[in-house]
Amino acid sequence: MKAKMEVEGDIAEIQNEIFNAYDMGFIRQVEDLVKQKIIRSCSEVFNKLVDDYKADCIEFGRRVQNYYPDFWEKNKNNWREHFANTSLEMEVSVKLRRVGAIK
Repeated sequence: MKAKMEVEGDIAEIQNEIFNAYDMGFIRQVEDLVKQKIIRSCSEVFNKLVDDYKADCIEFGRRVQNYYPDFWEKNKNNWREHFANTSLEMEVSVKLRRVGAIK
């Protein structure tokens, strides 16, 4: 499975004089850290659902049914087996739009 996620956010304030909140290098570093955290968290949840619960509560099956109807028709009776043997590939885009700073 491949999941795409686009995240946009703000930093309300930074109360540390060490960081220059307006430095693009700092902003890119924060975006990258948030991206890594999202990928790690989503992967952990997905693996728990597949390995421990064997439950498609995120409804990937419904997405497969809607976007790949031919595949779904051939495999709908054994979807649980397909789901149990799948992995998740995450494509995450994080954009930090606004930064507030208090010194």
